[in-house]
Amino acid sequence: MAEPTVTTGTCTRAGRLVAVDLTPVGPRLRWAAGDTTRLSPPIAGLDALEELDCTGLDLDDLDVRLLGRLRVLRCADNRLRELDLVASPSLQVLDCARNQLMVLDLRNNPSLREVTCVDNGLGLLVLADPHPGDRLEVLDVSHNQLMVLDLGDRPRLRVARVAHNALARAWLGARPLRELDLSRNDLDRVSSPARRRSSACTSGATAFAACELPAPAALRELRFHGNYVAELDLRGAISLEVLDAHRNQPRRWPCPPSPRWSSSTWPTTA
Repeated sequence: MAEPTVTTGTCTRAGRLVAVDLTPVGPRLRWAAGDTTRLSPPIAGLDALEELDCTGLDLDDLDVRLLGRLRVLRCADNRLRELDLVASPSLQVLDCARNQLMVLDLRNNPSLREVTCVDNGLGLLVLADPHPGDRLEVLDVSHNQLMVLDLGDRPRLRVARVAHNALARAWLGARPLRELDLSRNDLDRVSSPARRRSSACTSGATAFAACELPAPAALRELRFHGNYVAELDLRGAISLEVLDAHRNQPRRWPCPPSPRWSSSTWPTTA
């Protein structure tokens, strides 16, 4: 006899569900429904939900427009092609990794602290405008198809991972940033809002903009290997410990590497 599948939930004193974990269902739901059936979780009427975990269910649709109190949403490892979060202004944690999302609009989610949207087909990411109460601390949108990213000046952003995209432009201004990964992109310019007018240099028939990163003093890890960066300025990175900058187009680099960098991979054209 097959073991019973048990979902877990947390109720308020009034008996209303505020947290639901559907992950124990796993792939059994898809197996029972068949591959051609469009799946969506049974959450109608659960308008008091604050936390929802429907990871790994092979869902085709996820409608959370009636979940106005939602704070945590984990919906990784599904088949989602769209995700409407306009009605969830209190959302703090979002994990929608490994879906089929092409657009992620987070303009109406100013309370977000952590966003994970790894391994989708994401071509457009729209964040809420930076504001003094901005809470975003971790952003991971690696392995997508983003071409442009403007993070603005976010007062709490510590980690930004944007590796394996198609970035040609990235603007960064987060003062407390400690970890930045821009590896495997098409970058010819990395700049903060203060230095968006970086001068360009030319190599053969291809134009490359200078990489000027007046890095935040808190930055400890910087990775941007596998790009087309020609110049680099790290004079402001007084706390930098890890640098990975190989496989670029070095024209002028600080040399020799700083002894304070405990781990560094220096640029080559190979």
